[in-house]
Amino acid sequence: MTIKVHEIITSKAKLPLDIIKGNFALRNKKSKQYYKKFYSELNHKCNGKYCKIEDIENALNNTLSPHKINYKIEPETDIEYLGGMRSDVQNIPKNNKELYVNHVGYRILLPLEQNLVKNKYTVFHEVRHLFDHICNPKFDLLRCGKALNYKNVDDDNKNLFEFFFEDVYEPMSKKRVRTKANELVKKVPRPIAIDSLQKIRYTLITEINAYNEELLSLLKDGQIFEYLRIKTVLGLNCRFKTKLAFVNKTLKDLIGQERQDFKKSL
Repeated sequence: MTIKVHEIITSKAKLPLDIIKGNFALRNKKSKQYYKKFYSELNHKCNGKYCKIEDIENALNNTLSPHKINYKIEPETDIEYLGGMRSDVQNIPKNNKELYVNHVGYRILLPLEQNLVKNKYTVFHEVRHLFDHICNPKFDLLRCGKALNYKNVDDDNKNLFEFFFEDVYEPMSKKRVRTKANELVKKVPRPIAIDSLQKIRYTLITEINAYNEELLSLLKDGQIFEYLRIKTVLGLNCRFKTKLAFVNKTLKDLIGQERQDFKKSL
């Protein structure tokens, strides 16, 4: 049985179109403008690395005003000082043949200690993710419709995502990145690979944006050791820019193959 997926970014999870209209570059610029305003609203209220949840919420609300986005700040309990930004999604089945995936807001996961966040740099990182998502709804799409209708692709698809974002604990050469990524892509059916790589592309872009802001805030505060530590890990382990270049090229090739096959079928 084929399941048709309808993915909807509700008004609670994005800014109005008249605010974010334009091409990708313009939307990325708008996201950065919102982030800069948020940074200026919050940074001077922080006590060293600590900041109050109330101050974060006020800074976000003031930055977004008069618009309102549905978000909530929750504790990140997995690893100290590590945070996350998650889409708040409601899955609504209909007639066993259709699935509505409604994006209704965001969960910002932060290292909390009572009503305090223990690392303001994590706040800056995760909030840049939030602005990227609300300024460009494509960032938020799960693109899971085709994968639901293919058998035996879950493990290979999962391995593809894990390679790009979780296999970052050891240094990896640029050549190894390209070789390993290519091996993983070939294991996934082309239609699924295209959707997955599009999701991966936007996730890589927002990770690069978020780390750039986190690094800049560390540099402004004179946190040179932490700045160099993160920059080294990004350059040798994460290799996000190398991965993004691979994804862009591979997507171009795969979409070209799809179009050729379509023309042949006419």
